[in-house]
Amino acid sequence: METKKTRYQEKISPLRIGEKIAISLDGEVLYPTLLEDMTEEGQLVISVPLYRGIPIIMKVEQHVQFYFFRENGRLCVDVQVEEIIMRGPLRLITLLPLSEPHRQQRRNSFRLRIGLSALIRPFSGNTFPADPFLLEENLTPWEEVLTNNLSETGVSVNSIISHKTGDCLHLKITLDHAPDHMEQLELLGVVRQVQVLEYLGTQYRLGVEFLPYSDKLRRLIAKFVLKKQQQVIRTELDYN
Repeated sequence: METKKTRYQEKISPLRIGEKIAISLDGEVLYPTLLEDMTEEGQLVISVPLYRGIPIIMKVEQHVQFYFFRENGRLCVDVQVEEIIMRGPLRLITLLPLSEPHRQQRRNSFRLRIGLSALIRPFSGNTFPADPFLLEENLTPWEEVLTNNLSETGVSVNSIISHKTGDCLHLKITLDHAPDHMEQLELLGVVRQVQVLEYLGTQYRLGVEFLPYSDKLRRLIAKFVLKKQQQVIRTELDYN
């Protein structure tokens, strides 16, 4: 029997029911889940993705990204939330494809998904003062946060404070080279993106772009990111 599919669903085939996929609300952070079904109308039915055991909140007609994986890389499909089913243990989301699969654009620098201890606070100005002691005149208390990802050009963190795009932040990020080797970096950055995370009790995901800093620090971050990426690859190879 011939089924009715959209032209986008034709391009997405062959997806497999039970296949591991991922959903992103912002094109950056991915939430893994499973493809549960594909309807005759070309819709994709997935399990509600979780973050630390908490369902990711989405709304009907919201546009999100659907990622699936092939040997030649990760592919993305723009989708729209059509229906949300939350009845007891049954937690499903129906998605309507809005685009053909396309490769995720490469960034100028690789973003490492990693949770590092960090401190942030508002900062007035866009350069450190010549006298380091003048930094302590900023009496704004530090907020303890965890990073979501890190690259040479910026960092993503979750904050309980509602910062605005364009705000300048003073950051201290602790790199865990090894259990007995911690190193704290001190940087300035500008908030470029703000996303409200209602499912975490109203927190804010901040995308922060680092302001110009020394080549020494840049090489240090690049070396750290590369090392951690290699560790992740080795772990995945051992797992498979």
